Amino acid sequence: MIKKARTSLIEERKRQRWSQQELADRLGTTRHNVSRWEAGMTTPGPYFRARLCEVFGKLPQELGLLGDTEAGAVNDLPLKSAPHPHLSDPALPLSPEQLPTLIGRQTFVHQLVQELCRCRHNAFALTGLPGIGKTALAVALAHHPQVRQQFQDGILWVGLGQYPEVLESMYRWGTLLGITPTEAGQLTTPDAWARRLYQQIGQRRMLLILDDAWDLSDAVTFQIGGTNCVHLLTTRIPVLAHTFAPEQVFHVPELNEEEGAMLLGHIVSQASQQLSASQMRALVHSVGGLPLALVLMGGYLYVQAQSGQPRRLQRACEQLQQNVERRLHLNRPQTLGQYISSLPIGTSLSLQVAIDISVHRIPVDAQRALHALSLFSPKPYSFSEEAALAVCNMGIDVLDLLADSGLLGTHQSGRYHLHQTIVDYAQLQPPDPEAKMRLVTFFVEFVCEHSDEHELLEQDLHTILTAFAFAREGQLFPALVRGSLAFMPFLSTLRLFDLADRLLTWAQEAATALADWESLAHMWRHRGHMAELRSDLAQAEYAYLTGLAIARERELTQLTAALFVLAGGVIVDQGDYLRAETYLQEGLAMATTLDEQEQRSIALKNLGEIADNLGDPRRAQTLYLESLAIARQQENWKVAGALLQDLGSQAAQRGEYEQAEAYYQEGLTYAEHLMDLQRQSAILMNQGLLASYRREYERALTLSLQSLSLARKIRNGVRISSVLQNLGIIERCLGHYAQAEAYLKESLDVAHAMGHRWLICETTGEWGTLYVYQQKLDAAWETFQQMLKDAMSMRAPLLQAQALFGLAQVEDQRGRGQQALQYARESQTLFRELEHQQVEQIEQWLAERL
Repeated sequence: MIKKARTSLIEERKRQRWSQQELADRLGTTRHNVSRWEAGMTTPGPYFRARLCEVFGKLPQELGLLGDTEAGAVNDLPLKSAPHPHLSDPALPLSPEQLPTLIGRQTFVHQLVQELCRCRHNAFALTGLPGIGKTALAVALAHHPQVRQQFQDGILWVGLGQYPEVLESMYRWGTLLGITPTEAGQLTTPDAWARRLYQQIGQRRMLLILDDAWDLSDAVTFQIGGTNCVHLLTTRIPVLAHTFAPEQVFHVPELNEEEGAMLLGHIVSQASQQLSASQMRALVHSVGGLPLALVLMGGYLYVQAQSGQPRRLQRACEQLQQNVERRLHLNRPQTLGQYISSLPIGTSLSLQVAIDISVHRIPVDAQRALHALSLFSPKPYSFSEEAALAVCNMGIDVLDLLADSGLLGTHQSGRYHLHQTIVDYAQLQPPDPEAKMRLVTFFVEFVCEHSDEHELLEQDLHTILTAFAFAREGQLFPALVRGSLAFMPFLSTLRLFDLADRLLTWAQEAATALADWESLAHMWRHRGHMAELRSDLAQAEYAYLTGLAIARERELTQLTAALFVLAGGVIVDQGDYLRAETYLQEGLAMATTLDEQEQRSIALKNLGEIADNLGDPRRAQTLYLESLAIARQQENWKVAGALLQDLGSQAAQRGEYEQAEAYYQEGLTYAEHLMDLQRQSAILMNQGLLASYRREYERALTLSLQSLSLARKIRNGVRISSVLQNLGIIERCLGHYAQAEAYLKESLDVAHAMGHRWLICETTGEWGTLYVYQQKLDAAWETFQQMLKDAMSMRAPLLQAQALFGLAQVEDQRGRGQQALQYARESQTLFRELEHQQVEQIEQWLAERL
């Protein structure tokens, strides 16, 4: 019949000298429908068969329109209306047994069923991306037992699509509802049909599913159920969904990695055992969890697996992960079971085709904007409206149009996102160099303007890095250098060391190409700072000194002063106090001449720490207080916090515990305000040590573990090693020797990895004390001897005093009283010179033995 009808329709239309559009106008349909009839892609339904016969003045047999099963379809007997039987619309796709498993959708389906069955609203809508599974969900709802029980009079289905056959679909509904062919012949307009269908439905309790709507007028035309009916619309156009069902719109989400892997595994079946979990997750991630894409990929992988050669399956999996074009072009012919109403049955469906339908409906300007926006990374990343407008270089109306079309997602107020498959689709076109340049320009300016607004930068971090990569690729060197330098404080605060290293490498290449020596010296400064935060002291020193050499050669005096101070500070941590003091004094002199108060304050602080370590606490205190006065005047609370920690440590060593606690608390307040986790960790560690001096061991443990948690979070080796040492001391005092040993071992390992001489020497001494407690006297003796040797080479009297007292305790345990007293008196002298509170312990120890 199809071939005969196709030929007859073409012949009759041409005999009348009508175009397809003229015939469509006479029939009350679209040229698209006429074209599909003549191409043999579809056949006219009963209503349009009657209209064709009327227009051409022919019998159905003459036009080839009479089917084998229609001989008895001309009777005028109405269907029974009371009681109404449950109507099962034959247009409803699939039976429950044929439905594919809705992997990952069980909870969502349950939520939809509950909402539908409450019947609190007359209209519901499902919206989401092409291929998200809106139709599959609608079919699942239509076959759900609870839904069928709720809508006991039946379920009607219409597939609308871009070119809906409105009158034909209404004629079909009318036949199902009992409208006779004679009466149907008198209903010639959608309005007349809508009124009659509304009347015929009456008080029936029915669910009317309007699938794949593209136009509000089409959807409203089928909104003909009475007060006991519910209308369920599916559409990929969010604005249509919200207009049709203002209060009950459900946005269908993508599948997460676990759900997507389950769906993929279900389709691939036994072959899924040959793919690793990571491969499955990677495939899901590559298409953003879009069900249609997973179904298409699964079908392709299943076919490859049937070869029996694992090699082919693995190769196919790799190609799908790496090749965007292959993913988009995977296809399968449509069936009645799984289809898009906008496409004829049998048409090959692919991701590209599914997205094409939406893209080709928007203006060319909007298509160009979508292409430009594809430079942004897909979900879960998002981008601001301001950035979108700058990159696409168009007005706000274009963004609204893309959002209304469903191609551009709304992330939150003022921000948008794109799905992975939309980005892949748009990027099939060659990149737009001008859009790339606009993205670079916008985000370099954005970083420079908001360099201290870290929360703002963090939400655009991925796109900022993309912009820097584009700048490098396009050799936009000035922008790359300027933006990178402005971005470094943010990267250091978040301790994103790997990103900082990569970006500094790119920026240094650009600065070298530009012969921009000042920027290059600043980059070495940032490298040193990053290395210092990582506790890589040797690398930090190298970076600072390299930057210093450039700054001095180019007579960059302010930068030279800063690098002298920074280099001196990192050399202090390595225990080379004489060399450190040389750098610090020179930096202090330059900073004083230049009136660079921040550098003066830092230099004085570091010189104070040298004085402390070399056994001159009074000078150290003087330097600390002078530095603190400058820091407070400059409102430099970061430096002030470090100084308060130093002053608190001095007060604790003198036994002035209340004063120490006051210093620590003030410093901790500044650190918390600045969200300076490193300083918070350091002060909590010192507070824990202070609690142990007071024999408040439980509090000491609590504070120390808080400190360790922060130190590990920021991966700061100095803090980790220091607090582990303190935990070892506390556990030793509690008699937990095994735990103490574990803490001290890790502390020493971390200190050795950094080359931190002070921590190595100090932790060694604590291990020696642990040996004394364990009565391992030979091991204790060797340990304290090593500590004393290292302390003397460092010229660190505090560490020497501690080592000497350790030797005194070992000799006392061995019964060598005279030698023990000699070591103890040498230790006492040093502690007294240092005005250290431990001198009281030594004096008490000596008194007990004299």
